[in-house]
Amino acid sequence: GAPRVRVELEPAGSTSGRVPSPSRRVDRRPVCPGAFARAFLAPNQRFPMERLLARRLARCGVSLALALLLAPYGAVAAESVTLPAALELARARSPDAEVARQRLAEAQAELRGARVLFVENPEIEAVGLPTAGAPLEVEARQALGGPGERGTRVRRARELLAAGEADRDDAFRLLDLAVTEAWFAALAAEQRAAIAGEAAALASDLAAIARARVDRGADSALVYNTARIRLAEAERARIAAEADRDAARLELGRLLGGGPADPADTWPTLQAAPSVESAVQTALAQRPELAALGHQAEAERARAREAAADAWPELTVGAAWHREDDAERWLGVAAVTVPVFNRNQGEVGGARAAAARLEAELAARRALIEAEVRTLSLARASAERGVAVYDADVLRAQEESVVLLRRAFEEGKVDFTELVLLQRELLEARLGNIEARLALWLEDARLRVSLGLPIITEGGAP
Repeated sequence: GAPRVRVELEPAGSTSGRVPSPSRRVDRRPVCPGAFARAFLAPNQRFPMERLLARRLARCGVSLALALLLAPYGAVAAESVTLPAALELARARSPDAEVARQRLAEAQAELRGARVLFVENPEIEAVGLPTAGAPLEVEARQALGGPGERGTRVRRARELLAAGEADRDDAFRLLDLAVTEAWFAALAAEQRAAIAGEAAALASDLAAIARARVDRGADSALVYNTARIRLAEAERARIAAEADRDAARLELGRLLGGGPADPADTWPTLQAAPSVESAVQTALAQRPELAALGHQAEAERARAREAAADAWPELTVGAAWHREDDAERWLGVAAVTVPVFNRNQGEVGGARAAAARLEAELAARRALIEAEVRTLSLARASAERGVAVYDADVLRAQEESVVLLRRAFEEGKVDFTELVLLQRELLEARLGNIEARLALWLEDARLRVSLGLPIITEGGAP
């Protein structure tokens, strides 16, 4: 709990400045810092020095109490990660990645079950009494299944496993895109917060300069009041930017399966984008969901063949041992199931219809992917032109303008109204540079994911 102290006070109404004797002390109980403050601010203090000391001690007590109460709620340090490390962590720790792996494990288990020699287990039947001389018959039977049934079953399970692997790759592809978007969003939020902090610091300096100019009689009090208002706006913008930065860190950490995460790098160098036609062909060849739909259609065709095999007669073989009146004999058993009425027509028709449906979905998805790639290629090209506007000279001029603005106002070369307008334009330009870079890197990541390519190459760059 909060620290507790013992306060010994002179009773209210006492006119003596002496230190009270133990018999005159009225409160020996431990009290909290709030009572500590109220005690030292009591009106029975006589001398100004004593009252001043009491106020200072009270402020110290309140500050100590607040520090102890707020210590457990301090900001948690964010985990610093690069983009390649973030992608690896997400695949290792993200719940979405674990769902994809478990679905693949289900398909692997189905393949193991399909590889068994016979679907049905042997049957053993005994009729009679095991006592001496009593009739007894023991029979064992095994259904062999239809011709090619096991091979068809295994082929279907393999196609489902291949579809599961493609679904896992597609889930990883979408997870990589989500992590990349969150990583770049956190990086942009970090830079916005830094710019907002610089703007707040500049507003504080300008307010101090305005106060000095007012004191010298160079400006009116209106200039200082306007500077104070501008400082409040800058502080509000800084607080909002820091809140957005913390929210972006939390979102990135959620995708990584941990606490808040902070990008540990700056904007990487991008590779040149492929041509539109080349990008379309790459996407149609690499997208995992196209492969998944193709394998699922093959699995349905294999299911149709497996269901059609049930229309063939099924052979059951076995052996029987018979004992009666101490005479024993062995008999062979053979049975054939003739599918006269139920030839599995519904299962065959349903599997064939499912295969046709998946083929239609595959064709529709290919057309959708082609349109998506063309749209993303145009968006990336537009974002690249937007970043090209902010060349090295423009960025250097933005950084120099921050210093020049402060100096010009201090020397009286610009009035405060003009200064505020210039400062806002400069702030918007710096934030516009961040937004342009964020748009380019996001569009590049979306295009690479749409092509079915990894976001990070072996060289570690997008």
